Amino acid sequence: MVNQLEKIVLPKLTEGEQYAAPKTVHLNNQAEFSAAVGIDFIQTANEVTGKGNKFLVGLSHGISPSGPYQYILDHYEEINHPELIHYTFVNSKLQRQRGLIEVKDAVAFVKELLRTEKITKDQIIGRSVDRDNLDVYRKGINKLLKDYFKQSEKRGLDYVFLASDPNGLVAGITRESEAFGSSEFVVKVTDTKEPELTFTPQFLTQSHRIAFLATKADKRRALAWLYYKWATPDKSPEFLRFIDDVEARMTVFVDDRALTWPQLILSRRTDYGSTTIKIDMAEPFSVSQSKKPVVLMIHGFLGLNSFDALLSFSPDEEYIPAALHFGTIPYQLPMSQYSQFVVENIDYVVDYFGKHGHPVYIFDHSMANIYMLMIEEQLPKLNGIKRYLKGRIASNPFFGSEVKHTTINFLDKVLLPGKLSFSDRMVFKASRKAIAPQSKSFNREMSIQLNKWLVKKDNIITEKVWMEIKKRVIAIVMDLDSLPELNRIPLTHTVMKLPIKLFAIQIQSALRESKHLDNLEKLSNYEKFKIPTLVLKSSIDPIAKFVYKPYEYTENCTILDITNYDERDLFKEHLYYLIRPQTTINVIRQFVEATEATHAD
Repeated sequence: MVNQLEKIVLPKLTEGEQYAAPKTVHLNNQAEFSAAVGIDFIQTANEVTGKGNKFLVGLSHGISPSGPYQYILDHYEEINHPELIHYTFVNSKLQRQRGLIEVKDAVAFVKELLRTEKITKDQIIGRSVDRDNLDVYRKGINKLLKDYFKQSEKRGLDYVFLASDPNGLVAGITRESEAFGSSEFVVKVTDTKEPELTFTPQFLTQSHRIAFLATKADKRRALAWLYYKWATPDKSPEFLRFIDDVEARMTVFVDDRALTWPQLILSRRTDYGSTTIKIDMAEPFSVSQSKKPVVLMIHGFLGLNSFDALLSFSPDEEYIPAALHFGTIPYQLPMSQYSQFVVENIDYVVDYFGKHGHPVYIFDHSMANIYMLMIEEQLPKLNGIKRYLKGRIASNPFFGSEVKHTTINFLDKVLLPGKLSFSDRMVFKASRKAIAPQSKSFNREMSIQLNKWLVKKDNIITEKVWMEIKKRVIAIVMDLDSLPELNRIPLTHTVMKLPIKLFAIQIQSALRESKHLDNLEKLSNYEKFKIPTLVLKSSIDPIAKFVYKPYEYTENCTILDITNYDERDLFKEHLYYLIRPQTTINVIRQFVEATEATHAD
């Protein structure tokens, strides 16, 4: 078992150097998406050709650009100097991209331009080169491009449409493509499913304008790679972010589908009605895929599934990462039963994966510790967890007995620094003074009663304060997140629509359950059913103050101290997995590997 934290040192941004990301445009539907990309293309074309310059466009194959291509065709008359536009293809067409029915792909787009006499054949770079022989075509297109740039006194494409497949393939450039390092315009690559020609990373990064298109849920991981704070320029699609002046030269057009992960959706019947449980997956889940362990990630406060980096960078050859949403709440569910409802949903999901042959591990954060301690008490009755849960990692576990610590720090670091009215600020300052001398047990009881009141009460003041809380939480998370730009839209959307009543239901139920959990001396059932526990705790966590009991007396439990005493932004201590995803993934990998080896023995 892991007994020492092996930290992966992430590259630190040097003084004065800032994280740079492309502009991101979020569109609500396909029509908006197609129009936004099409308008961007037409405006850029008119800018360049309006000065009498030629305009060279790189076209991508596949489905993602099909909507924009159709929009451009429908509005081609808005281009002022179409005779100055030339087209070429960023890679050779793959077998799977051929024969697309009723899809306006790159070839169909060019054919339609020719058929309607919007362009001539001379405006297609490479049309006369033999395409059946890749080596001949590579030499020919390299010469044509060299001549074109010499005549036009340019270095790169004026505009290029790019997209990524779920595995990071851009044009013909794989994650660690053999095309990296090449100084040619076009190279032949053989590390794809079939040999093909592709523009090189070096050439693509010379482009004046890049439109990166993301339109489906299976693109979420590729987008995460692109935006990752600690990305490197030798992988695809990350290399695109390292162009000079990336904010001005590259725009990522994203629709709603690309902002969600592929999801496994389960339905469970309860005594109070049905619930729908959604699980975010790095890749679409299939019951026929190899029976690797599943690492089920369970969030804490606010219902924030901020596990993007863990989903994106987990070694999928070793385990399957999955992030749980707690499930839709049946209308008849009593407020007092919410935590038990979550526990049963967790058991149901573990049972689902287990019955399909996957050993299951749980990575839980913060307040999810309450659910996992409830599971400890009920484990003999929870058939899914009893049979298939092989291990648990508790990250920054929250204890209800320490809610006073949480409340004071939440006031000091979230609410009071926010934009409150004078009267609201005075109220919270008074509350801060009143809380300080009270006992922990009294503070927990008052928190339960306050949240019960919030569930029953509707008023403008609480909604106004709740809105400010959510804005502050978003600001804090965005400042810490390893995928800031990509997460901004979905997290903002999720948090801002979260009603205070749902938050209050979650808090009061967890705090109420936590009272009897104070009596746990050790995790006897985790021991009995041989479910090892690994705890990641920080001594300066502002939200989750660690309580050693019941963990230190549990035989198969290891406690890792992740405290960084030099840290000044203490929320980084609470959200360690989000700030140090690669280190966290390494810990998960070691834990799963060691536990699996123990079961094999």
